[in-house]
Amino acid sequence: MIDKIKDFILNLFELQFEKFITLKCITIIYLIGMVLVSISTLSFIVFGFTAGVASGLVALILSPLFFLLYLLFFRVWMELIVVLFRIAENTRSTSENTKKMLPGS
Repeated sequence: MIDKIKDFILNLFELQFEKFITLKCITIIYLIGMVLVSISTLSFIVFGFTAGVASGLVALILSPLFFLLYLLFFRVWMELIVVLFRIAENTRSTSENTKKMLPGS
C-alpha cells in the first residue's frame, strides 16, 4: 500500500508524462462529480421553493430528470477520458511489441 502511494506521488512529479495517473484518479473524480451534481440538484429544488410553491413543485418534479441527465453526461465524459488513456496505453504496448519483433532490434 505504501509503495502504491509512493509511486503515485512520484508519478505526479514525473515530467516526461510516461506514466498516466488519470486512470488511478478517475474514480475519485467521478465521486466528486456525483456529489457536485447532487448538491446542484438540491440547490435547484431549494431555489425553486424560494421563488414560490409552484416553482418549487416544478423544480421537485424536474430535478430527478436533470440529475440523471447531468450524471449521464458526466459519466460519458469520464468514460471517454478512460478510453483515450486506454488507447494510449494499448498503442504504447503495441509499439513496444512491434519493436521486439523487428529484426535488428
